[in-house]
Amino acid sequence: MQAFGSGGGGGDVAGVSSEFRAGDVVMVGDRAAPLQGVIRYAGRAAFAPGEWVGIELAQPLGKNDGSVDGVRYFECPPARGLFVKADVLRPATRAGGRAGA
Repeated sequence: MQAFGSGGGGGDVAGVSSEFRAGDVVMVGDRAAPLQGVIRYAGRAAFAPGEWVGIELAQPLGKNDGSVDGVRYFECPPARGLFVKADVLRPATRAGGRAGA
């Protein structure tokens, strides 16, 4: 399996508001039924043009294991990886404040 460039690393996530960093816990998608996960990758991908954010989901509701079409972007258990555009992300929150606060 081929590995792709690191994209994210530990810095700001490309194409995402500077409030997000690799390792941040985020909510993905519809506010009525969001998915929670951790940012594991951000950058260009071979599977489609543009900037993508790789998320490791908390539940096995994803589409991959961090690889797409034989290219590894990050590692996670099967069915916990998901790639999305940055505009569907928002910070995860807990009662009383932001995640990680």
